[in-house]
Amino acid sequence: MKPHRLTLVNALMIGYGLDKQIHQIYNPPPASRAELLGYHDKDYIDFLSRYVLYLHMDLELTAFLAPTH
Repeated sequence: MKPHRLTLVNALMIGYGLDKQIHQIYNPPPASRAELLGYHDKDYIDFLSRYVLYLHMDLELTAFLAPTH
């Protein structure tokens, strides 16, 4: 989902008081590559894999270069 949609859904749930009626939240395990390929195109999964790796490397570099006080 898109972040804006998540914000809207969250606001609606709170607005209708549904957040007070939820007693248990189901946290599914991460999907395997095979499960993702059952729904998404291989090129899309490959792109996301490269992009996530790039973000991870960028965050590590940013943390390494950050000044410490």
